[in-house]
Amino acid sequence: MKAFINSFRNKFLLIIITIGIFAFIPNYSANAGIYSSNINCDDLFIDETQLIDNVKNKSNMDTIVKLDKHMTFVHEVDIKTSPDKIWDFLININENYSVWHPKDHILFQWTKGAPFETGSTFYAEQYMMGEKVKYNGKITESIPGEKITMTFSFPLSLITEKIEMIIENKGTYSTFKHITYMKFKFLSRTIFKKQNIKMLNDMDSHITTEGGNMKRILES
Repeated sequence: MKAFINSFRNKFLLIIITIGIFAFIPNYSANAGIYSSNINCDDLFIDETQLIDNVKNKSNMDTIVKLDKHMTFVHEVDIKTSPDKIWDFLININENYSVWHPKDHILFQWTKGAPFETGSTFYAEQYMMGEKVKYNGKITESIPGEKITMTFSFPLSLITEKIEMIIENKGTYSTFKHITYMKFKFLSRTIFKKQNIKMLNDMDSHITTEGGNMKRILES
C-alpha cells in the first residue's frame, strides 16, 4: 500500500509540474502595445500615451493585476511605407527573421506550402524569457497585403488561440498590427499567475522590439 501511495504521489506531482510548465510557455508577436481583455478590464491599463518613434502604447503591462480566461493583446506601429513593402518583408521571413529581432530570433523555415499561404506550416526557434524554444505553426488565413492568421501546435496551443497580423493602408503611411489571442485556464490564472504575468511583460518587450525594428528597416 505504501508503494502504491508513493507511486500515486509521484505521478500526481509530475502532472502538476507538467501543467505548470505548459501554463508558463509563452507566444510572441510584433510591436508596442494596446492591452485589452474581452472581459471588463478598465482597471488593468493606463491611458493611451505616445512613445518615441510613433509607437503607440495603450497599456502599461506592469498594471496587469489579474488574468482572465480569454485575453487579447494588440500591438501596433505606424510605418512610413506602403502595405506592399510590409507584406514583402513578411513574405521573406526566412531571410528577415533574424534582423526582425536579432537577440531572440534564431530560425524560421516553411515545412509545407508557400510563404504565408493559407494551409502552409512552419517551424521556428527563438528565445523566450531567456530559454530556447522550438515550435510549429500553421497559417489558417491569408489575405495578401492585408492579413495573416496563424495557430500553433501543442504545447503553445494550450495558452495561445491564434495570432493575427494586419496591415492597414493609411495613405501616407501604413499601420502594422499584431494581435495575440490568449487563454488562461484555472491553474494558469491562480497557481501560475505570477509566472504568466511575467511572461506577458516579456512578450510585450519582445513585440515592441520587433515593431521598432520593422519600422527602422522599412523606413531606412
